[in-house]
Amino acid sequence: MKVDMATISTFVLKADSWMSMATHQFLGITAHGITEDWRLVSFLLDLLPVTESETADYIAQRITATLQDWDISDRDIVALTSGDASNIKSAAKKKLCFPWVWCAAHCLHLVVVKGILSLLSSLILFFFFFGLNLLITSTEDQPAC
Repeated sequence: MKVDMATISTFVLKADSWMSMATHQFLGITAHGITEDWRLVSFLLDLLPVTESETADYIAQRITATLQDWDISDRDIVALTSGDASNIKSAAKKKLCFPWVWCAAHCLHLVVVKGILSLLSSLILFFFFFGLNLLITSTEDQPAC
């Protein structure tokens, strides 16, 4: 993998944190680059168990150590992308001095989820109102006893 990475002059890092179903916290660090023949390539640099509070300092230390393990210079990093987690954003901008960019996939996911939830709430309100209207109408049509 290091041989493949050596052909790429600049990288964009992706950092993401999540919790497993067994409630273990992890930090994933990937590098993305474009080869000389214009192919997008991605490398999983590290998948780390989070062993302490996930502060911006901790994340910056983990990213720095990972870059050193892979012999990647800070100058080779064009930007760091992530979701809107403030600790990763702060690590990128304030601790590592990398430009931070919204992860497009994360942003798209949030938009789709918000749209689906909005649609579902509209449908629930529509069917509640429509169903209630049917109930009122059906009781009015019944003959009095």
